[in-house]
Amino acid sequence: MPKKTDLMLAEALVARGLVAQEQMNTLAQEADGSGEGLQAALLKRGIVSEKDILTVLAGKLRIPYVQLKELTVEQAVLDKIPIKIATYYGFIPLNIYGRVLSIAVAAPLEVRVRDEIRIQLGYEIETALAEQSDIADVLEQWRSGNIHIVPQIGASPRKEAVKEVVQDVKIHAETIPWVPKDPPRAQFNKEKKLLGEILIEKGLLTAEQLARALEEQSTTKELLGFILVKKGFVKQKDLLTALSERFNLPLVDLRVTRIDWDMLKYFSSSLIFDYHCIPFARDERCVTMAISNPLEAWTITRAEEEAKGFELKLALALREDIDDAIKRYQLYMQQKLKIICQKKST
Repeated sequence: MPKKTDLMLAEALVARGLVAQEQMNTLAQEADGSGEGLQAALLKRGIVSEKDILTVLAGKLRIPYVQLKELTVEQAVLDKIPIKIATYYGFIPLNIYGRVLSIAVAAPLEVRVRDEIRIQLGYEIETALAEQSDIADVLEQWRSGNIHIVPQIGASPRKEAVKEVVQDVKIHAETIPWVPKDPPRAQFNKEKKLLGEILIEKGLLTAEQLARALEEQSTTKELLGFILVKKGFVKQKDLLTALSERFNLPLVDLRVTRIDWDMLKYFSSSLIFDYHCIPFARDERCVTMAISNPLEAWTITRAEEEAKGFELKLALALREDIDDAIKRYQLYMQQKLKIICQKKST
């Protein structure tokens, strides 16, 4: 089955007229069958330039696209990152601010890989996209000690990255730089503790339990929250409370919250039933949607796309409550269809 990234990329390239639909269908089947991925297949055949691919992905995922040759990296950042780890995972460290490490990669990171880097380096990971050849060149310069470093007080590779995306928008008008004033997606609260620390501080988890969960995570590569609940260390509701604090998102109890069922017709059944999202409130500007996992970037991206001009606000809800709301929505639709059929028969 094609990855969500591949589906997103295929749809965007066809919409922009960079690849014909028939050609894309063939390529997608070949990429899925070989396991190489659509991005690699496109580059291998020279159908679309790497810059076009990364610009499209950057716009869809709302992350920066950077040109490493025009960026500067401070020595203090490189000193904190083992070059062996950067080489193994194929990334260039750009900046460190608080507990967050910003890195440049040639393709969107899978959750598993992102977690591996986070566990090994001890930082939350924020990504930007860069061309593979540029990453390879910088890694080689770094290994040989010939990397061009110009420390600049107050300069931030991340700010330069955003400027790069803004410049690229002049060429790719449909690409939106990731610089919203109040981004709808979940954002790490960089001033607060990590998930495990929050749970320990609240007395919901012990340091020993956290250590055991992290040890298991290093082997299974599963999300920490999933492991904590699976092992019975914390309850799902307590985990959600900690995630709410970690990501600055409100909690909502869908069992007692009034849901505007008619509003759901504006969203695809795939978003609701496959991605387990429930839009439950709307006004003239905003749509508020309940999700259970703020780390599912693809779900949030899909929800943003389907909001169609409305500002998307997120809230956290228990997965079981979301599934229950979906069942109630199905019953509502069945009753509505029944009424329509009765009217037609009279």
